[in-house]
Amino acid sequence: MDDNSLPVDQFNQVQISDFEVNMQRDYIRGKIQNIGEHNITSSIFEFEIYTGNPGAAGNTNLMNKNSVINYTGRDPLDPAKLLLSQNFVVREPLKPGYSTEFYFELKMDYEFYEFFYTYEIVQLKGR
Repeated sequence: MDDNSLPVDQFNQVQISDFEVNMQRDYIRGKIQNIGEHNITSSIFEFEIYTGNPGAAGNTNLMNKNSVINYTGRDPLDPAKLLLSQNFVVREPLKPGYSTEFYFELKMDYEFYEFFYTYEIVQLKGR
């Protein structure tokens, strides 16, 4: 019963939701749900943080929390503004229809005030 990598066209059968980035407490969290027919044994998703518009930092009140926005645009973000790119593994078995929450701590001590983040599933293993 070896786990096999699932084809990319099956990635839409797993959804990440309730995704939260907390820059002040240095964590990301979310929920991953299997809406397909496979038994998922592990998943890897990639998380990236980019700086926002440098001109906007001067207009930001320093007393406000850092602005963290999920980027869902079609155009790719500027690779020169990439601050962090990291893969995270969720090793929780997920039967069809099941979900689990995940939580990861990571250092996000940046001297910017506006951020964009993206995340996407890059690998699924299962049966």
